[in-house]
Amino acid sequence: MPRKLIQGLCGAVMLAAAPNGMTARPAAVKTGVPAVQRPMFALPILATIKIARTADWVAVTPEAVWVAGANPNVIRRIDPATNMVIATHQVPGEPCAGIIAAFRSIWVPFCGKKPGVARIDPASGRVLALYSNGPGKEGGIAASADSIWFTIGNAGMLLRIDPTTNTLKQTIHVPSGSHNPAASDDQVWVTSVDRNVVTAIDAASGAVLASVPTGPRPRFLALGGGSVWVLNQGDGSVTRIDTTTRKVLATIQLGIAGPGGDIAYGGGKIWVTTRGIPLTEINPASNEVARQWVGPGGDSLRFGNDAVWMTDYEAGTLSRYAPFAPPTSAAGLIGTWRLVSHVDKPENGPAVSAFGKNPIGQFIFTADGHASINIMRNPPDGPQRSTPNPDGCIPEWYCSYFGTYSIDPIQSSWLLHVVGGNAPSLIGTDQRHVFRIQGKRLIISESYQSGGRMVKAEGILERAD
Repeated sequence: MPRKLIQGLCGAVMLAAAPNGMTARPAAVKTGVPAVQRPMFALPILATIKIARTADWVAVTPEAVWVAGANPNVIRRIDPATNMVIATHQVPGEPCAGIIAAFRSIWVPFCGKKPGVARIDPASGRVLALYSNGPGKEGGIAASADSIWFTIGNAGMLLRIDPTTNTLKQTIHVPSGSHNPAASDDQVWVTSVDRNVVTAIDAASGAVLASVPTGPRPRFLALGGGSVWVLNQGDGSVTRIDTTTRKVLATIQLGIAGPGGDIAYGGGKIWVTTRGIPLTEINPASNEVARQWVGPGGDSLRFGNDAVWMTDYEAGTLSRYAPFAPPTSAAGLIGTWRLVSHVDKPENGPAVSAFGKNPIGQFIFTADGHASINIMRNPPDGPQRSTPNPDGCIPEWYCSYFGTYSIDPIQSSWLLHVVGGNAPSLIGTDQRHVFRIQGKRLIISESYQSGGRMVKAEGILERAD
């Protein structure tokens, strides 16, 4: 049984090396902010919706959530009341540089042999206007009170489109390497990855107002709380700039340097995503990282309907997360739980069922803080070692331990101090396990390394009382 899940519940599943032709993908080197980290599994999830082979770029309105996908090249409309897809519209190419809802339309930059920007009617999916130039991969698009803004090429050309006529209204010269705009009613801000600056532009006249230094390789940005927040890919920091004075107020270290990512404002917080560390919450009151979730997923996000809407690019999904949900308490855990399944899923390898496809198990948590964990192979047999594994259970087909437990609501986990059991190496240790409760189900899901590969261990239990 995987050490992570029942030391897991008593000793690790050792995985063989990857077969010929199969190479384990190394994890991204992102340290984040360890003091405030918790596993992605601990973040309450309300829904996950399949979009396409890959999913990227999100726009939120009071009535809908729009998300772009590739293969097929589409935008899908999600009803936030039901978390269901209620419309799907085709895009002329691969959505590759943001998506916005403005002027009763959805505006989608796309890449391919003939890149451009499509203005799409949200009801019918009909293309209302098509622009032959677009911002290119990882660029962006923005809307002010009367205009649509996006850049083209790398030379520093910001285009201003009049949505009433669908024609070019103005071309503004900005620093080279400018690709990502964000706009309010009175100002437009554009980052330059080449010059390490963000340019402020008057949204009425198009005049350049200021050039403000940022961290290295600024890319995505968001407006909120009287500030513009800039994600710097070069060092994984966020630069906060006052929108009135155009002065830097703070530089916040997130420890998420690298390409990709996204940033949004909502619920009075700043939210940042990047693969490997899918979600970071910044508290604007203190300019500090408040919480950070680590694990799989992440790529683009927006906030709306009291939730974070975030894509998992590689899985091709959009998930709705509830970061303000009440922390997990012991009350929901108390009782008797029956094991339904337990499986280890190694990266690029077949699933492993260490206790068989139909294991037998029972977890008991009492109101006075005692716990008993039991799991057995079904049928109760299996290969026996000539010399018992000192880190495993004796016999290996049955694992059991007991002791006292407490709940860590911040980490959404239980901490069990092992008093006794048939895994001697665990006695006297403290075993932490992240969990969530969905209805009558208790779900334990964690990751560990074995044989040079990442393995996801997941156990599902149902109430037995």
